[in-house]
Amino acid sequence: METVMPMVLKTEETAKPVSQLIVGTVPCGTGYEPLHRLAWNLVRPYVDDLANKTQGEYTSYKVKTSLWSGQASLHLGYMDSSGEVTADNVGDIVIKHLINNPKKDFVGYIITRLDPDSIHIWQVVVMPEYQNTNAFKLGYGYLEGYFKEIGDMDITFSTIKDGWHKHCEELGFTEIYTVYRKSLKSNK
Repeated sequence: METVMPMVLKTEETAKPVSQLIVGTVPCGTGYEPLHRLAWNLVRPYVDDLANKTQGEYTSYKVKTSLWSGQASLHLGYMDSSGEVTADNVGDIVIKHLINNPKKDFVGYIITRLDPDSIHIWQVVVMPEYQNTNAFKLGYGYLEGYFKEIGDMDITFSTIKDGWHKHCEELGFTEIYTVYRKSLKSNK
């Protein structure tokens, strides 16, 4: 006699990946023109806005040429819930976000510049929906780790945005006019 009986399979519930901020440096310059163009198209409206507020201190063209020539670096932040991010592939995942849908899950960017006496945080933009989160602190933590790999140096940060003052002081910067400085030099 044959019988059909419904069978209930118990499966382990898999945890849904948690969204996390991922930050990576976008290769810019002549050898990376397609990536540079994608990244520039994403950040340009914000670069234009900030450059216009400097009353001629710098232009968006100067930012673009600094990125293109390698004198500046662009670091993009995204929220990612793929569950695939590891320390080894985070840069690749950031580039996938940039290529596949640059505005989706975009948290913001940081542009750093190589100055003679320091690495300078030139621009920081955090999208409005992430401004009341710890996105800036996490992004800065990424940058500081990135800079420590380069060596002992000072970091400077200038801003025209009200409100960054408190964030900079919390991160250990000391106000020097409108420039914030934090040293990564070891005390040997």
